Order: sequence, then C-alpha cells, then structure tokens
Amino acid sequence: MNWEALKNEPTEDLTEIIKFKEDPDYLADAKNAFTVLTFRFRKDVIDKCTIVCRKWGYIDEEVAIELTQRTFERYWKYPFSFDKKKCNLADVDQCFKFYLYSIAENELKRLHSEKVSPYDGSEKLITSVIDDEQNYEPEKLIYTSTISVYKTPAALPVNEQAQTRQDSPYVITKLAAENLLRTGKSQIQTTILRLPSLYGAGQKDSFIDGLAYVAIKNQPIELYSQGKVLRDALHVSDVIEAIDLCLKKIPKDHGSITMNIGCGSPISTYHYAKALIRALNSHSMIIPVSQDSPHAHDIYADISLAKKLIGFSPMSLTVAMERYADELLEQQ
Repeated sequence: MNWEALKNEPTEDLTEIIKFKEDPDYLADAKNAFTVLTFRFRKDVIDKCTIVCRKWGYIDEEVAIELTQRTFERYWKYPFSFDKKKCNLADVDQCFKFYLYSIAENELKRLHSEKVSPYDGSEKLITSVIDDEQNYEPEKLIYTSTISVYKTPAALPVNEQAQTRQDSPYVITKLAAENLLRTGKSQIQTTILRLPSLYGAGQKDSFIDGLAYVAIKNQPIELYSQGKVLRDALHVSDVIEAIDLCLKKIPKDHGSITMNIGCGSPISTYHYAKALIRALNSHSMIIPVSQDSPHAHDIYADISLAKKLIGFSPMSLTVAMERYADELLEQQ
C-alpha cells in the first residue's frame, strides 16, 4: 500500500496509525500516514511559520521551510503527544493544525537559540586574534552579505547598483556592515560578496535543503506558484571557490569591491526540484499548485562583475545537484 491509498482517511485515524510506527509490521503504514498528514497540513504550517518567523526578524522563506520540517520531524518523533481529548474543538483537523502550530512556536525558539548562539561550551576563549608583539594588519578582508538586500520586484538579473531595501533587521544589519566596511579608515582591501541561498551537506535552512528532505523520503513535492518562481541558489563549494579566487586575483590596492555571487541563470523552483529528484534517483512527484509562494518575486543575480574580476564560474545545475546528492547519500 502506498500513501495515496490513505489520502481520504480522517486525520484522527492517520494519527492513530502513526502511533504504531515502532512495530516493524506497521512501520510502512505509519510512514504512509505521515506522508498524507504532511501533505495535508504542510501549506498551513508553512504559512503560519512564515508569519511567525517574520515577527522574529526572519524574512527569508528558507527559515520558515526549515521550521516546518522541524515541526513535522518533532511530531514523527513523538506521535503520542497529540491527544484529541485535550482539544476543545470538535474539528479534529483544526485541533491537529493548532497542535502543529504549537510545535512550530517551540521549535522556532530552539532554532533562534541555535542561530544566535552556536557554541556548545567546549570552545577555548581567545581574547585576540592579533599577536600584540607584532605590528601588522590583514592584507584582505572578505565579507559575506546577501542578495536579500535588493528590493523586489527588480529588473533581472539584479546587479550591484540595484536599489536596496530596509524592511527587516537581517537586511538592515547586513547593509550597515557593508557601509561600515566601505567607509572605514582601514587600508585593508575589502571585498563584499552578496550571496544567494546556499545548500550543501550540513546545511538545513535553504529551500534546496527543504526539497532534499522531501525527495529523499520519496514524498510529493508541492511547489507554489506552479513552480515558476525564479530563485538563485548555489552549492557551498561554489562560494568557497569564489572566496579563494578573491584572495588570489584581487590586488591588495584595489580598494573596496561589492560583487554578486550566484548561479548566473534564471532557474525556476520546478527545475531545481526536477534536477534534484533526478540526482537522488528519487520517486517524488512534483505537484505544482496555484497558491502564491511566500517568496513570490523572481530574483537571480547578475554575476558579470565576478566573472570579469575573478573569473568566477559556478557549477551547472546538473553538476551541482549531483554533487549535493552524493553528499546526502554518503550521510545515510
């Protein structure tokens, strides 16, 4: 039996099936029931997470998607935590939805704590990275910013002179850091790299990582806006290559530079999903839906300056996804 055989089962029955997941004889049924519940409530949870994340200053869709994934993972881990008797509503679907919302709020607190303080207490305290007995300055400084600073909608591909926005704490702090580096008195050569969404083994918060989470489980992939929204995303190794090129090819006396780093092509969410499914040899179905994406505006960066100054050339989508798939499969 596949998950589609359970599509019309009541939510309460599906939650009961999942409670038997520790029994090997019922594990497959539990996974199928979980797939149905995920597909049934994922949109509601993403919409809720998007609103809550914005209140906490997270404007990127990737954070809301990561939070949604963590919410369902938490439910799968503790399926007995949902108890219809504790809900005052007659509608079980509404009860389960509010139950997922409560998990999401708790997971956001954990996620925020992880992002704010990534330390585990085992680190060694270093009071200075500069030897007081030596008189020197770093020769170069590379700061990683984000293409999220650009106003949308914008003319595509968006270049470094495009108008920026000031509508979130995240963007404001990134732009403030950029301006501080440009106007500072230091003679250190400074390069500001505006990066797109990043994905790779160990990453969890990009929309590509969200697609991979679903594709690995062979679950349906629901794409908002018919999968036509253009997104800019890079494998982390491309960014490492760009940083290395900056160190090698930009002269020390060049002054401050701001450059976009990105995939360099107008790639839709549908094509990202299709390439990833192929690379993973997944059986996931792509289901385009008409509902607008929380990230409704198209965006991809003009990387002509990076190509000219440092010879930056990102991997093709096919190669990048194959590399990412190899990393994910190695972790299993």
